[in-house]
Amino acid sequence: MNMTPVYITDTSVLFWLLQGFGGFGGDRKEEKVAQKAEQLFSGKDRIVIPMHAFLEISEQFFQICIDVGNYEMWYRTRKTVFQNRLLHHLTDSSNRVQLLRESTESYYAANRIMCRIHDVYLKAIVNNKKLMDNSRCRRNPKFLDGMDAAILEEAIWYALQNKQCPCVFVTTDVSFSIAVNNLRDAFPYNESYAPQNLSCKLLWRVRPQRASTTLKLMS
Repeated sequence: MNMTPVYITDTSVLFWLLQGFGGFGGDRKEEKVAQKAEQLFSGKDRIVIPMHAFLEISEQFFQICIDVGNYEMWYRTRKTVFQNRLLHHLTDSSNRVQLLRESTESYYAANRIMCRIHDVYLKAIVNNKKLMDNSRCRRNPKFLDGMDAAILEEAIWYALQNKQCPCVFVTTDVSFSIAVNNLRDAFPYNESYAPQNLSCKLLWRVRPQRASTTLKLMS
């Protein structure tokens, strides 16, 4: 197996890549998180962006805080930022960052996860509640429905098609990461739900390879 990981991004990672630019998402209060997103996309690692994540961030970026009174200028600014911060990675000749265009029809995107919703959540809600009640910042349990299920489904599909390499699903959503791990716990031997080569990490725990490295000379 190729031990170099492929990082599959959640929408939240793309959000932090764009956050603070062109008036999107306010200022960069969580500077360290934003820097992690920057490091991941400017490094040497292979990155796969699920189509649903790309569509979701596109919708958010061009529909949040619209300047109606100065729309033409607002739109041109947003378009330029989107091009420079995200799209140029997808059009780079190195092909290091890819948009997941392959069809997931054979896996009925999102539906496989949602059809077992009760079995998974019965355990997930209990685990989430314990973790969140004991944390400094309480959150409601995360449900793998709608866009979340579709994005995770694409990550599962990609991992199944690339069993020769480790795949890491990256998110900044703590509840989402817990839900993904609970899904693995619920189906530990079911490759369709939890491929052995697919893991989940929070963005700030990822250690991306730097774009430029200093080679040590052999003596």
